[in-house]
Amino acid sequence: TPGLRRIENVDAVPADWLHLTVLEVGYADEVVRSDVAAMVAAAETIRDLMPLRLDLGPVSTMTDAVVLGVHPSPEVLAVRATLAEGLGTLRRPHDEGFWPHVSIGYLNTDCRREEVMAAFENVVPRTVSVTVPRLTLAAVTRLETHYPWQSVARLPPGQP
Repeated sequence: TPGLRRIENVDAVPADWLHLTVLEVGYADEVVRSDVAAMVAAAETIRDLMPLRLDLGPVSTMTDAVVLGVHPSPEVLAVRATLAEGLGTLRRPHDEGFWPHVSIGYLNTDCRREEVMAAFENVVPRTVSVTVPRLTLAAVTRLETHYPWQSVARLPPGQP
């Protein structure tokens, strides 16, 4: 993303770590293997909702991040609700106030929102369309200013 490279106050998220968090279910050290198996089984309930066709953008900001909004949100919210329902009492979501987005950069120092947004004034197109064929159950960690993750399972089960 050319706009991000021009902003000293922002560290771009490496392409391999770009993601849309749909549901947080707990810290990796709190989730036991049997919970993972149950989560994968519960994910069977989203099979009819996949693939997701989404538009990402335009660029916006959060307190400590540069993000792309995710539209249409109703599809993401339906997947999220279906997964949460499938989990039942196994795991309660940790992320109240959910707003679907893809973080593309994290602030490394304080700066004004206007400084960040100015770098994207001439970026075209403002949105990009993507097809999401599957979800990934991921173990996410915080590493300095990024959130690298490792795949634990593909969801729904059996998807390529």
